[in-house]
Order: sequence, then structure tokens, then C-alpha cells
Amino acid sequence: MIRLIFFVFLLATTFSFAQNGKQLFNYRNPIDIPMILAGNFGELRPNHFHMGIDIKTQGKEGFEIHAIEDGYVSRVKIATHGYGKLVCITHPNGYTSAYAHCSKIVGKLDSLLKVEQYKQQRFEVDLRLEPTDFPIKKGDVFALTGNTGGSMAPHLHFEIRDAQSNTALNPLIYAYDIADSRKPIVNKLRVYSLNEQGYMVPNKTMDKSLVKKADRLGVYLDTVKIPASFCSTFGGIGLSFDGFDKLDGAENVCGLYGTYLIVDGDTIFGQRIDRISFENSRYINSHRDLTVAGANYHKSFRNVSNPLEIYISDKLGVISILPGQTKNVRYIAYDAMMNQTVAEFVLEALEGEIAENYNPSIENYWYPDSPLEITKGDWSIKADSFSIYEPYLLSNKNSSHLCDTSVLLQKKVNVRMKLTAPTKPIEKYYLSVGGRSLPTSYNNGWLEAKSNVSGTISIMIDETPPVVKPINASSVVKSSVLKFYISDSQSGLASYDLYIDGRWYLLEYEYKGNLAFFEVPEELKECESLVKLVVRDACNNSTQWERTIRFE
Repeated sequence: MIRLIFFVFLLATTFSFAQNGKQLFNYRNPIDIPMILAGNFGELRPNHFHMGIDIKTQGKEGFEIHAIEDGYVSRVKIATHGYGKLVCITHPNGYTSAYAHCSKIVGKLDSLLKVEQYKQQRFEVDLRLEPTDFPIKKGDVFALTGNTGGSMAPHLHFEIRDAQSNTALNPLIYAYDIADSRKPIVNKLRVYSLNEQGYMVPNKTMDKSLVKKADRLGVYLDTVKIPASFCSTFGGIGLSFDGFDKLDGAENVCGLYGTYLIVDGDTIFGQRIDRISFENSRYINSHRDLTVAGANYHKSFRNVSNPLEIYISDKLGVISILPGQTKNVRYIAYDAMMNQTVAEFVLEALEGEIAENYNPSIENYWYPDSPLEITKGDWSIKADSFSIYEPYLLSNKNSSHLCDTSVLLQKKVNVRMKLTAPTKPIEKYYLSVGGRSLPTSYNNGWLEAKSNVSGTISIMIDETPPVVKPINASSVVKSSVLKFYISDSQSGLASYDLYIDGRWYLLEYEYKGNLAFFEVPEELKECESLVKLVVRDACNNSTQWERTIRFE
């Protein structure tokens, strides 16, 4: 009973914290339609936690975006991937709001942005502003919603950031109440054999489905029986749960806010996603189980190398159990409105021989907290500490490789290959890791690059120019937007420059569909002009297209 009261206290404390946090921010809705979410904060995404909320825009672009509070525009970043068109506003309380995937920047802010783009003669720019450069009032419109960058459908990605600590804050805790009366869903359980440091013993996992029981609070499974070979005197058992949440307004699958794992009445692990640092967001690869496609397995354990701030204590969540023993397990998942689902079961270790202790030797393994440097003949790799998530068994093979393709990297690793007797100009060579081309430099006979993916390291040659295809660039153009298809299949696009009668004009590029756009200004209409498009790849291969066009 004492421990139950303690858990109720924990939830009450969390709820109180949430409400007090929300009182700190009197923010308005960034768009003038109901706040219905396609994604919430902390959701599990490829290689990162979702650092904001995705506000649905009724399947279309063009809604006006309003400043949620007084402040000043501190940053405008235009990118072809990631956030796409991003605007950041810094507020008097020191926090920053961020608005991503915009279709357009509008008004005087757009004019300021265009000055920088024409100054650099680049579409992709990162404009940093001072407090006096562009002050803004609560409710002012500065952009329109869109689908630029890594967005797969029209929506507004919205964040609240603490610039001083470089963290993103959960808007559903600190700022907004969004209707949610639905309990989280917990579907499946995975069991792992662990050592005492929380590292997973290779090839020792098992799966169980959780079933609903009418007379229980949430989901229920009578007994989970685990082989004796999962047990050891050196470690124990770890659990992860496939779980997600849905809010009232839509059927989109969202992430869990918090969980607790209670074993024999003791809380041995918990998480609560109030804030996440941008520096550590990629550690999602340590928090979630990525080996099961299409699932959202949150681990209820962590290893000693995982620095995420989302955990409620220093406990690793390793369950000590030996053959013949049982443990009563209770798993609680809850959302930002404190709706909760409970899964409970008995964990039973079967009789039999326990496993040998999993204690990888330092000589044969690369540990997460250690750097690594390997040079073998004509190739080398050099990695900082905390570049991987689990101990990796080093290979004695001499072929150039950066771990196995299944190994995910936290940091970029320096890779080098010696370029002996080149038969092509140096600029035509580039490095590839795991089939992915990398920005490459040449230094004293070596090709050098940084890679955040694993796999075979290869020297590649690119002598193929990019592809340029006009979509509506005929001799007479009546549309207000000139469109091209541009792509490169090897080293990747490096630049795309549009010249009209010898003058550089801004060409926008969207990698989805490999489309480039030029908005025809009034000054060019009813005129006949020589239009030239020059596209280059990373190996300086270029394609030039030109035509005399009359804009009407």
C-alpha cells in the first residue's frame, strides 16, 4: 500500500508540474484552426526523438502562421531537407518558438531573407538576426504553412526551445492543453538478457503479446516464462514494451509521454519526456529497439553509456532473476493528460543452466565509452568515444569497412582511403560508406570524409553530369512559376544556379520529386529573355540548359 501511494504521489507530482509549467506560458495558437496533432513531442522517429508537435493543417498548405508571443525573429533557415523553411522567434522569457516546413516566408521578413539569398547567391541560407533586426508582436503573421524539407504531408511542425541549455521542451506540458481522454496502448513485450551494465547479450531476445482482460485496469498476461540461459550471476533481464498513444482529435499514432516499471513493488525504472537536448536526441537509437520494423518498443532499461535526460532515476532497470525464481511485474504507461494503461504479469525463470557472464573483452570489443582508431594498409577509421550504443565485436578482416551495416552511429566517424595512381582528376573521386555518398576532401594522397552510417568503405568515381529536364520551360511561359526537374544519382547535387540575361536569380529546390521552382517577377513579364540553368554535382560535373523564353 505504501508503494502504491508513492506511485500515486509520483503521478500527482508530474501532473502538478505540468500545470504549473503551462501557467508560465500564455501562448496563442500559431495557426487559426483547431489544434489537432499528427505527432506529439518525444515520438520515436528514425535516428531522433520528435522535438516538437505536428499540427494538422487540414491536408493543405497556406495557413497564416502567427507569432505565439512578443519577441524578435532570431533565425530564418532555408534547407532542402530536415526542417525545410524554418523561422525561430526568441521571446522575452528567454525561450524560442520554432516553426518548420513553411511554404513561404512573407512580408518584410521575406524581403530580408531575399537580400541574404541574393547576397550569397544560394537558396539554402542560415540567417541569424539580432533583437533589433526584426521585432515581432504576438499574433503577427510571418509565414505560411507548408510541406517543405523532410515533411511528408502538409502540416506545421512547432517547437519550444530553451536556447541556453540547447533543449526542446514538451509543448503539451509547458504550453498547450489539447483534448486527450484516450489511454495509451500497450501491445507487446520483449525480453532481453543483459549484463550488469545494461548491455544486451547478443541473440538473446524473446517476444510476447499482451492481451486485454476485462476485470483489469489495462492489459494482462498471466506468466512470461524465460529460459534459464537468459539468466546470469553477472546481469539479469531487461524488458521493452511496444506502446503508443492517440489523442482525441485524430487517429494518428503518437508517442508515449511517460512509463514506470515496478518489480515486486519497487520502481526500478521510469521515463518522462518533458524535454530533450538536441545534442542527445540521436540517443533514441539506444532507447528504442530498432530490430523490429513497424513497432515502437520503449526499453524499460538502459545501459551505462546512455546519457538521455528522460529517465527518472539512475537505475538501469536490470531485473535480477535466477532459474526457479519469479517476479511480479507492473508496467504503467501514461500520456501528458495522465491517462494511463497498466500491464501486469509474472516473470518466471525456468529451471536449467544459466549462461556464462557476458563481459566483452576490451581487447576484442569496441566499447561505447572508448574512442577507436584503426589503420590497415590503404584505409583507416577514427572515432570519438560515445560513437556507438552497444559493445561491438571487432573484426580481423582487412577489407575496408566501418562496422556492420546494422550498427548505428551516434557521431560521425572519420574515414580515409588511400588514392594510389589516380587515372582521373582528383575532383572526380569521392568516398561512399554503405552505398551512401559522402562529401569528400583530398589530403596528401588520401580521400577523407565523415560518415554517420556503417558499412563498406569504397572509392567511387563520378563523371556523370546531373540531369536537367524543363517541365514548363517552353519558348513562351504563361505560368507564374517556371519549373525544372534536376537530379544527380551519384555524388549528389552541389549547386543549381539560374541566370536570366546574365543576372543570377533565386531558384528554389525541393528534394521530394527533385523539383526546382522559379517565381517569375513582374519585371520579367512581357519580356523575352535568355534563361540559363547551370547544375553541378559534388564532383564538379555540370549540366547547362538554356533557352530564350518570353514570360507572359
